[in-house]
Amino acid sequence: MFDKVLYRRVTNNDILKIQNLFLINFKKKISKEFYINRYYNKNLFNSFVAIYKNNIIGHVGFVKYQY
Repeated sequence: MFDKVLYRRVTNNDILKIQNLFLINFKKKISKEFYINRYYNKNLFNSFVAIYKNNIIGHVGFVKYQY
């Protein structure tokens, strides 16, 4: 009856879809290099997506700053 929202870590294949989401929602272009530099750390992305009916509907990313 109801489709579930799935949550998972970002993969390289998701970056183009995420770039399109940023452009549609925030009117900002981000490059693949920017995304990788910001969220890729120790062979994993520090970002996650929410997927509904095979479409990415949400994104959250974490950045570590050292003070």
